[in-house]
Amino acid sequence: MKTLLELRNQGPHHSHSSMSCFLNCGLKYYLKYVQKLQAEMQSANLLTGSVYHKTMDFFIGQLMDGRKVSEQELKEYFEREWSNNIAISKNLSFENEDEQNSMREKTMEMLKTYIEQFDYGQKIISHSESFIVKVEGVELPLVGEFDMVVLDKNKKTVIVDFKTASRSWPAGKENSEPQATLYLYAFKQMYGRSADFRFDVVTKGKQSKILVLPTSRKSEDFSRMARIYQQVERGIQAGVFIPNDTSFFCSNCEYAKACNEWGRCQQVAS
Repeated sequence: MKTLLELRNQGPHHSHSSMSCFLNCGLKYYLKYVQKLQAEMQSANLLTGSVYHKTMDFFIGQLMDGRKVSEQELKEYFEREWSNNIAISKNLSFENEDEQNSMREKTMEMLKTYIEQFDYGQKIISHSESFIVKVEGVELPLVGEFDMVVLDKNKKTVIVDFKTASRSWPAGKENSEPQATLYLYAFKQMYGRSADFRFDVVTKGKQSKILVLPTSRKSEDFSRMARIYQQVERGIQAGVFIPNDTSFFCSNCEYAKACNEWGRCQQVAS
């Protein structure tokens, strides 16, 4: 099975991230995916999320090999990944070293919280399982990766996605998240059967807590997803890249300077 990186390198494609980027801000999509500009800064949250996921992948992989890693092993793996990611990252959005250390400690605390409450009764089927699927009416394939697939206590197949969040999710958010729709669609295309989905969210509050948020989708949800993706692809092909100046993500956007320059590149008579 090819890795997610190998699938990405095969050729042009869409993903949940790229589709969401276009829907949130067309100009950011253009700068990131069309012009392929280097980010002006790297979000500290993206770094911590990446290290969290890599450490979880190590933990799950060891379980599949019949090993339950110790807290010390986990901490050592996490510290190596943290240091490696810091070394290769440019223009991180940490204000100072104290903030970086604080976030490192908080991320390790979140990992410990999740693993202390991990359900060892579920059977792990796979982890970091990449996929590439076609969606009706969409020219390019969609690629992605299941963090973990398990059989729960009711023998139901469940795709699990690991998330970190600064606060608890609003009630019902999991039922409208497009990532779950795409991933459940992909699973059905790959295996010819349905599955359920679960977001395992660990919050970054003063005391980390776990939110276990199960969800499912119906055929009409997949049809709506396809219609949305079709419209997104048409917008991309037509070169319609409209900035969203009221986006929640504007304040920490890694393309803020390029966005401002885009706005000044054409003089308008006043």
